Amino acid sequence: MKNEEPERNRFSPLAYLEVKTLPIAFITFFAAVGFASLLSFISSYTSGRGLAIGGQFFFLSYAVFTVISRPVTGKLFDLKGANFVMVPAFIFYALGLVLLAWAPNSLCVLLAGALIGLGFGTYMSCSQAIVIKVSPVNHMGLANSTFFIFMDLGVGLGPLLLGQVILSLGFSSMYAMMAIVVVICLGLYYVLHGRKSSRMRRAAEMEKLSLANE
Repeated sequence: MKNEEPERNRFSPLAYLEVKTLPIAFITFFAAVGFASLLSFISSYTSGRGLAIGGQFFFLSYAVFTVISRPVTGKLFDLKGANFVMVPAFIFYALGLVLLAWAPNSLCVLLAGALIGLGFGTYMSCSQAIVIKVSPVNHMGLANSTFFIFMDLGVGLGPLLLGQVILSLGFSSMYAMMAIVVVICLGLYYVLHGRKSSRMRRAAEMEKLSLANE
């Protein structure tokens, strides 16, 4: 018994993380870096391009479309599965960043806010549902903690990382680059979770069909 005590007290970072949530949490880090680019630089970007009105109401547009979409995406998540909601969310998020990088007027800035609300807003609620779903019941608190640790790291480190990009390439190129990062996140999502989720859903549907035919 004395030999077990040091093992129990030994510090391990994994003791404070839910391992099963790490794939989604890892993707969330990069998605949050993209959102940090908006929180930190949208005002400077739009003011510098003479799109101050779009910048002032960007987050209002984002919030409205996030709130409107969540009841719908939540129901679709339950009925159709995670992939049915998550794949369009990444696409909307990437399109919003591309539109923001190009935006010739304030209307386009507001439209970008709407697309990012449909994209990142949907991603955040549904990815949190995924981490709860893949975690053991008695680790739900740890799963949420892991998810938000990676999200907070993305939001916190994002401005530091992207500030150097802006100095080298400018705001527009930075937002275009973040759109590419979101597309890569879509690929990572499919490899790390979406493919498995699709197989499990097909297996569940076949089992239901089999039971119905008996």
